[in-house]
Amino acid sequence: MALHSNISPSAAGRWTACPGSVALCATLPPQKTSIHAAEGTACHNIGEKLLKKELTKADLIKMEGSTLMVEDFEIEITEEMIDAAILYYDTIMGVLEEIKKERKPAPIILEVEERVIAKSIDEHVYGTADATIYQKGNILVIADLKYGKGQVVEVVNNKQLIIYAIAAMDTLAASWAFDRVRMGIVQPRARHADGPVRWWEVSVKYLKEQAAELKKAVDA
Repeated sequence: MALHSNISPSAAGRWTACPGSVALCATLPPQKTSIHAAEGTACHNIGEKLLKKELTKADLIKMEGSTLMVEDFEIEITEEMIDAAILYYDTIMGVLEEIKKERKPAPIILEVEERVIAKSIDEHVYGTADATIYQKGNILVIADLKYGKGQVVEVVNNKQLIIYAIAAMDTLAASWAFDRVRMGIVQPRARHADGPVRWWEVSVKYLKEQAAELKKAVDA
């Protein structure tokens, strides 16, 4: 399997709207990582360590001013980055606590930075989901951390999140037995009327319909 899919969830807005762009992009030279993308990767890295309990909040706060190497960039861990990672961590922990309070019998599973494959669409549609929470027979939650501040990312009808939800049911959960699916964007540095954390909830029936439409887009 290639490291990056040419029909990836993150580019779904493009390839679903313009199928010909896949072949065109394949002719272009590899794009170098920008410093802004490197900053996003650094924030994801520390957010992942928080969720995996490899760092505490206190540990992270002490790291302010230190640097991480991301590809060819030396990225400073700033107060703003620390605040973003902590917001992301607190958001995920809050969802876990909310599900626990429902007192459903099935185990609650948290998966962080796991590769998922949307087999219901095509085996070449895959990517890495930031945070996936699921309790079979109850709820699936997909949360995506966006560190960028230039473009606001909307959660409603977000094709990347739709694909991640389908892929999580196809692979991580190995089940579509959920009453509801919740998708979220955590974007601390971009102003939005609904705040930095935004949620959208859909049914499994809706995702099955979306999978069928996305499969048509892949075929095209």
